[in-house]
Amino acid sequence: MLKINEIFEFNEKKYKTIESETKECDGCAFVKENCSVPELQPCFAADREDGKYVIFLEITGENI
Repeated sequence: MLKINEIFEFNEKKYKTIESETKECDGCAFVKENCSVPELQPCFAADREDGKYVIFLEITGENI
């Protein structure tokens, strides 16, 4: 399970796992593309050990 604030690489890009402010996928880099990629799961609170909803943001030099 990816931890909150964990930075990881996927398909040669860097992403950060952040706690979602809602139960929605708004703002997630993978909401339309790879939503079911096993490496990124789980993102729903009921499926996570920490009980938090998360989304994944692509990071660049400006937003690390």
